Amino acid sequence: MHKIIYYCKTFKHTGKPIVVYDCDTKRTYTTNKFSLTNCTVSMRFNNSKGLAKRRGATTVLEVRK
Repeated sequence: MHKIIYYCKTFKHTGKPIVVYDCDTKRTYTTNKFSLTNCTVSMRFNNSKGLAKRRGATTVLEVRK
């Protein structure tokens, strides 16, 4: 499992501003909460790319299991 998670201000009005991109299925969904157990998490400033970067995210959280 490999997911990229970031906050998107433009989705704040929907009540689901957290964007989750599943790298395995190539699908994206929005939510208002996200939790996982037994995973490896990494985050680095200015590590965004692709759709997250185009949406204005500068830093994304990468989660692997």
